[in-house]
Amino acid sequence: MEAEREEIAIGLSTETEGDDDAEETDDAEPEDDFNAAWEVLDLARAIYNKQAEKDPDDEVKLKLADIYIALGDVSLETGILHSHSYPTVLIVFAEKFDQAITDYSAGLALKKELLPPSSRQIAEAHYKLSMVLDLTPGRLADAIDHVEMALASVETRLAELRDALNGRIHAKKHETVKDTNDKVNAFGGRLVRDGSVHDMTKSQIESEITELEGLKDDLALKVSWDVLLDPSFC
Repeated sequence: MEAEREEIAIGLSTETEGDDDAEETDDAEPEDDFNAAWEVLDLARAIYNKQAEKDPDDEVKLKLADIYIALGDVSLETGILHSHSYPTVLIVFAEKFDQAITDYSAGLALKKELLPPSSRQIAEAHYKLSMVLDLTPGRLADAIDHVEMALASVETRLAELRDALNGRIHAKKHETVKDTNDKVNAFGGRLVRDGSVHDMTKSQIESEITELEGLKDDLALKVSWDVLLDPSFC
């Protein structure tokens, strides 16, 4: 009992301090998770980058692109966390956003090299890059450019789907070619990651058209909103 009373007394005397420590721990936990994710992804980036240098396989390069996009996601989320938790420490989250821009740009460049313009992965990469540019002072015009490019990619995919739905695309497989490493790819060496319209049913095509029409409207609205916020627009 004496030991219990001592523990209670100690607990009461340090209650405020303990609460403060708990709050600091709670605040630190998300950042610790992001830091751990960053370290794992950065290690994966180094491994795949080294592998791509030795053997420039398109599949390896696409995985490297995905890792860059994931790294950008971590930096973006960490930057947002800092901006909400520590609004006066501008340099910290600005650096995170700069890193996100670097990683998103690297991933986008690889995806544009490997995938057709209509790929939804390209549209997604453009959109993510636009989000972080939107949060970076002085980069609103660049953000608008990337939203417009995301919109153009979605519109290209919609055109493919509508052509298939209206019978303007013949039901045949993509022509394939061999690259310098004798690997067979579609679209003149580009990988295909979205569902091929040649292999989709009518209902699948209609469903994706409906989905992309909604996404197109959202992107168009974002372009309009960002243009209004751009000081150079006046």
